[in-house]
Amino acid sequence: MGSEMCIRDRSIDMSVEGILKDNALIQLASAGGSMLISEYEMNIPGIGKFTGDFYFGSMEIGAEYNDAVTFSAEIQSSGEYTFTEAP
Repeated sequence: MGSEMCIRDRSIDMSVEGILKDNALIQLASAGGSMLISEYEMNIPGIGKFTGDFYFGSMEIGAEYNDAVTFSAEIQSSGEYTFTEAP
């Protein structure tokens, strides 16, 4: 396993794209109120993973793709997060 860094005094904003295999993010986006996901783990193949609380600032549903749906989103960290390098 790669090295792990805990980041406390910085924030990170990310634009992400992916494939939704279930409706969990759609339910979050349509529920109203805060789009904060606690203890979220975002894996980036070959790079590593971010773990922590993240806020989905916006989300857009795209086209169908192999029995799933594409999406894009803007994500911001909410407090402390951890980055673990890929092995």
